[in-house]
Amino acid sequence: MLRLSKITKDYKVADQTVKALKGLNISFRKSEFVSVLGPSGCGKTTLLNIIGGLDKYTSGDLFINGKSTKEFKDADWDVYRNHRIGFIFQSYNLIPHQTILSNVELALTIAGIGKNERTKRAKQALDKVGLKNQYGKKPNQLSGGQCQRVAIARALVNEPEILLADEPTGALDTTTSEQIMQLIKEISKDRLVIMVTHNPDIAEEYSTRIIRLLDGEVVDDNNPFTTEDEKAEVAALRKEANDNLKEKEIELTQKIEKLQNQLKSNEITDKKSQIEAKNQLKLLKKELKKNNAKFEKDGTVKASNIAGESKKPRRGKGSHEKAKMSFWTAFKLSVQSLFTKKGRTILTSIAGAIGIIGVSLVLSISCGVRTYINDMQNDMLSGNPITISQTATDLSAMLNSATFTEKAEVIKKAGIVNVDSVIEYLVSRSDQADTFTISNTITKDYVDFVKKVPSEHVASLYLNQGLDVTNNIYTSFFEEGATEGENISLSAIKTIYTSVLKETKYAQYASFVTSLNEIFMQAPTDADYIMSQYNILSGDIATKENEVMIVVGRDRELTDLVLAQLGYYTQDEFMNIVWRETDDERYDASLDKNEFSFEELMGKEFVYYPNNTVFTRTGVEATPFTYTPSSDGFGEGLKLKVVGILEPKEETSYGCLQSGFFYTQALVDHILEENLDSEIATYLSALPDKSITSGFSQTGASGITYLYSYKYNGETHQSVGFVGSANAMASLMMGFFGGVSLDYYTITAQQVGGTDVPYSISIYPLDFEHKDFVRDYLDKWNSEETLEINGREVAASEREDITYTDNISIIISMVNSMIDIVTYALIGFTALSLVVSCVMIAIITYVSVVERTKEIGIIRSLGGRKRDVGYLFNAETFIIGLGSGLIGIGVTYLLSAIANAIVSSVSMISRIA
Repeated sequence: MLRLSKITKDYKVADQTVKALKGLNISFRKSEFVSVLGPSGCGKTTLLNIIGGLDKYTSGDLFINGKSTKEFKDADWDVYRNHRIGFIFQSYNLIPHQTILSNVELALTIAGIGKNERTKRAKQALDKVGLKNQYGKKPNQLSGGQCQRVAIARALVNEPEILLADEPTGALDTTTSEQIMQLIKEISKDRLVIMVTHNPDIAEEYSTRIIRLLDGEVVDDNNPFTTEDEKAEVAALRKEANDNLKEKEIELTQKIEKLQNQLKSNEITDKKSQIEAKNQLKLLKKELKKNNAKFEKDGTVKASNIAGESKKPRRGKGSHEKAKMSFWTAFKLSVQSLFTKKGRTILTSIAGAIGIIGVSLVLSISCGVRTYINDMQNDMLSGNPITISQTATDLSAMLNSATFTEKAEVIKKAGIVNVDSVIEYLVSRSDQADTFTISNTITKDYVDFVKKVPSEHVASLYLNQGLDVTNNIYTSFFEEGATEGENISLSAIKTIYTSVLKETKYAQYASFVTSLNEIFMQAPTDADYIMSQYNILSGDIATKENEVMIVVGRDRELTDLVLAQLGYYTQDEFMNIVWRETDDERYDASLDKNEFSFEELMGKEFVYYPNNTVFTRTGVEATPFTYTPSSDGFGEGLKLKVVGILEPKEETSYGCLQSGFFYTQALVDHILEENLDSEIATYLSALPDKSITSGFSQTGASGITYLYSYKYNGETHQSVGFVGSANAMASLMMGFFGGVSLDYYTITAQQVGGTDVPYSISIYPLDFEHKDFVRDYLDKWNSEETLEINGREVAASEREDITYTDNISIIISMVNSMIDIVTYALIGFTALSLVVSCVMIAIITYVSVVERTKEIGIIRSLGGRKRDVGYLFNAETFIIGLGSGLIGIGVTYLLSAIANAIVSSVSMISRIA
């Protein structure tokens, strides 16, 4: 039952207060058809909105089933509208983009009813108003009368106690109006119907009660609901409720007794049926207990269970009465709404995608470049390990040094030409270059310390002894026109080719031969690490002291200079290459040799001889030792055989081995064992700088010398050669500038195996992340921390600082910094379009709110919360944003694919975006 007590409603219009309702006192029966008549502006619609909870009264009180609504919150009013009230509007207020079934279901959706139950009840409601089997039609496919029937079905689907109708026939013709009024009159038999109308004839014909309003006050009520009437109705309801509960109690008791008897008499023999019967019995007892709880102690029904005296709407957890639209429901409604404006939605999404395309494409390319660099970094680690060397160049200091183009301010004078002092510049550069050179004292303690670097961060660790084995390894060499080879050392072959080239008009090329100091190199000890980067083309990997392996380039190539110095070319074949490349008339095509078979490469034999065999003490101060370039009369040496040929794997760009010939750690150990106490090693180790510089002076040759002979143009030449290494960079520079004279060579105790302390240590981290751990570990040596090495504590004062070289990290760090700067700058620019997109979507959302005010009103009238309305537009914004994102990312993928295709076609980079 519904009662209004002294209800007033005031509206603020400018500076004035308009009193729409002035202290109304009206009570309504549980079921009756009430028509509210009156002129426009008398307060009819305001009264209807207050009863329906769409508007709030200024003062007074509204009693719903005997309970005051003064303390009602917004959520309580939402539940009240959803479960107690049904609205019928003059203009139907159906949502145009939904089917009539969905329109009717909306109230049930807000009430939280499940999909199956919701559809079932909505169809039943449509069937009752004569719209059976038309569930899939849209409102624009129906007549006005049919639309109003849908509105009535929607109002009734939640089985409300009160039906509010605002001019339900105002937009209908006479015949249709009569049908609708008959339907509403039929509905009023079991619920309260309050209808606002301007038509007194309809009110007189169909209503059971007519209330007339004028200027916000009741001026007439032809069938008022008095206090005595209310008491009588409550008593009747109490009796009806009491009788119903008694009947149910009897019915439940009989069912329980019947089941109990069946179980006692063993009428139910099947075990499964017995279990089912027992479960049913429990349910019946539980239902009976629940039914009896609705009685007072005196056997009368409790007031809370009498229709007309229920408590205020229940809500919250565990409540059956709620009004809440899920975000998913709002999402579906928004999708349907957006489909009615497909063109605008698509254009908005495309416009919003522009900023996303800009930012994501910048990030895509930045990420691609970083990924490429990271892959390249990890690949480059094998070719650029962390290195600790006795001497090295500090690249970091060089990069941070002053610019090489600084100049003093020059004053220009008329008639004067200033002198630019290149000598001063070179001297200053030379002094500065000294600061870039690192000198480390590598001790056994330090070597032991490095060997203890945590293995989980290191792929391989390599100790390079810094040996020059070209003086000790001999092989067969064919001079000009010779049919039999002579066994001479690799260093002698290099000297011969240098001398032969100096005899030609192409003398400048001689320096290139001399610059190739490392033609026979020491391989890392870790065979597994090598095999992770290289494939075996033939044979196997070298591991023993008498085994050598060849590493070819990515295209399976070895340089002609290396092959020539290792005796694979005869002198005639090598010089023929020079004639060919320089278009010399002496070129003979029949001598061309552009490829070698695996058998040819692996069939050549090399022999190693110890220092005391190849170096002879003279007792002369200027030339303390002589070197024997030919092995005639040496006797047995250690025969070295080529056992394998390796090539880099497809994915290896920077391997740990360069192209060339490699000997094993086992051979290193053999050389150290034989040569540590050799005469030349002992002699060199005793010198202050542990080295001898050889060359020509005014008094003749000095240092470690040897006589060698070579043939050129049919003539035999004999010269003095020197043992040692020339400066490779100086050799190259002299070659470029036409110089052919290299007068000075240096040989050190390290090169002849005079020390077992390595010349350099190379550490290969697993990847760049693990490299940081390795660097942190190495930094401990230079810290103040006391370290334990081989069970002995070594204090900081006992250690000399060691500087390691990690050039690749410096370079990559610079590259990454540049990428960061460019990426941030581009994102900053492209993000502006994102801001514009966001503002545009906000404007479109606002326009959508304005366009959908009717839909908002419908949802609110059906009990939807303000938050539910918010869900609608949040969902719509989300959909447009999601559409923009999908378009943006999709276009980015497309553009990335195009960019990758273009870049891969002009470079070796397969994926830049």
